[in-house]
Amino acid sequence: RISSWQLLFRFGRVGRMAFARALLWSFAFPLLRLAAQRASFHIGSHAIFQRKYNPKQKLPDKENLKLSKFAESLWKLLAYLSFVSIELAVGYGKPWFRNTRLFYKNCYQLPCLLPRDENLSAVYQMQLGFYIQAAISLFHWEAKRKDRFAMIVHHIATIGLLVYSDYVNLCPIGLMVLLIHDICDVFMESAKVCRYCNYEFGTSFFFVLFFLSWIALRLVIFPLRIIRSTIYECLDVLWEDIRQTREVVEPHYTIFNVMLLTLLVLHIYWSYFIARILVRQIQNRGKVEGDVREDDDD
Repeated sequence: RISSWQLLFRFGRVGRMAFARALLWSFAFPLLRLAAQRASFHIGSHAIFQRKYNPKQKLPDKENLKLSKFAESLWKLLAYLSFVSIELAVGYGKPWFRNTRLFYKNCYQLPCLLPRDENLSAVYQMQLGFYIQAAISLFHWEAKRKDRFAMIVHHIATIGLLVYSDYVNLCPIGLMVLLIHDICDVFMESAKVCRYCNYEFGTSFFFVLFFLSWIALRLVIFPLRIIRSTIYECLDVLWEDIRQTREVVEPHYTIFNVMLLTLLVLHIYWSYFIARILVRQIQNRGKVEGDVREDDDD
């Protein structure tokens, strides 16, 4: 068995280079967001207020807040659409995309001894950079919302999961987790954009897609396919390969699964707010009143 310290030494230089690229992404994303926000203010002004945007004109606080939220959601929609496209391009043709037992085949231990996939590493560096800047943006850029603390926990858990799954070389699992989350977020941000534009049919349509994808991906596939695999199939496959289990996976097995279960708890927490909005939508005959995830927005 190769010890964790030997693997850390072996991948140390690679890890440092990967983290440096992630930091570059964390600086690049705010610049991309600024550029997108400038265009979003022009688009939003036409779509929401039916007038040309004048950056020199001071808007009323309520209009400025609504325009800022529109720009924020449009930026996130473009980001998540890009992430989903890249994740599908990298992972869809891989054998483990359909058979989760292949996450661990020929790993022999944790950290996994399989060669690293450069395309997966590139996706990891990009996503790590995105979530680093997203966590910082919660404090000084994005509109304050009721679930800010939950979002901070979510971003920290995601960053931890990205870093740790890269260290134990289980990047295929990380990619599947990212894909499950990003697909839901595409529908959520689409619903928000439509709502800020006062497009009721689009808001209701994308909210229904968001709700269905949330249930299917985050509350069914994530726990029953991904977490079940990391808890049971991991030990099962390693037993088939080397007739050993616990002694070659701890403490990584426990740490990794705690991180995944933390995300699941957050999913259950947010499901409460989503259910409240769904009930409100039914009571208002299909009209969504309130933000898709937080229910305290104007």
